[in-house]
Amino acid sequence: MPDVYRLPFPYEKIPDGIDKFTPSLYKLLDELSPDTIGAIVIELVAGEGGFMPAHPTFIHELRRVCTEHGIVLVIDEVQTGFGRTGKMFACDWYDIEPDIITLAKSMSGGFPISAVTGRADMMDSVHIGGLGGTFGGNPVSCQSALGAIEIIEKLNAGGRLEQLAYHTSERMDQIAERSKFISDSRGIGCMYSLEICDGNTEQLPSKEKADQVLNGCLQDGLLMILSGEDGNVIRTHFPLSISDDDLEIGMSFIEKHLLE
Repeated sequence: MPDVYRLPFPYEKIPDGIDKFTPSLYKLLDELSPDTIGAIVIELVAGEGGFMPAHPTFIHELRRVCTEHGIVLVIDEVQTGFGRTGKMFACDWYDIEPDIITLAKSMSGGFPISAVTGRADMMDSVHIGGLGGTFGGNPVSCQSALGAIEIIEKLNAGGRLEQLAYHTSERMDQIAERSKFISDSRGIGCMYSLEICDGNTEQLPSKEKADQVLNGCLQDGLLMILSGEDGNVIRTHFPLSISDDDLEIGMSFIEKHLLE
């Protein structure tokens, strides 16, 4: 699309990353007049990129810049929202308030539905009927979303989301420490991933090894998909209603095939 500009994703683990990301933002603002920028959109944990968390310092600076220049900050919570990171929204980890949030996926437990919410002065400024579409307001999907959100709120209030977040990250980090085929373990809460490498000193990305792990887990009954630029990243996508026993079974399958 014309007039869409992309910046490097501010992955928090890149060495001296914050010194690289903020200059690229400032450079764009210098090249374009800020009053010509309608919105800046970012995913706080890069989903298909392999569950890479954004650098908090950059996100806070991004919020400051958007506020200063009147630019709408849109946070994509389609994959991170409704408990996937261990909190209701990834924004909660970063302690920022976006102008607009996009939502879907965990919002409805699998039924097709999405939502856009934001500051009242913005959302209320649109004329009646200005926000909507052909599939807006499907009653079955809406009822499913209400039920899913109710369950997630109970899990959150009872501390289960926080417990899952801690256990998932801890267990994945343990696997990474034991396996020579993992070059990086990363994520936030229940959105955690392992980057698979060739097991050699250089730790080069290895889709071949990732495919072996994926197929081995499939034989054991665990379904997985790969992501990342090199197709070598394993991500956690379990339901938030999972039991501790089922979660450990899945982790044990991953660990087994990464230690072979």
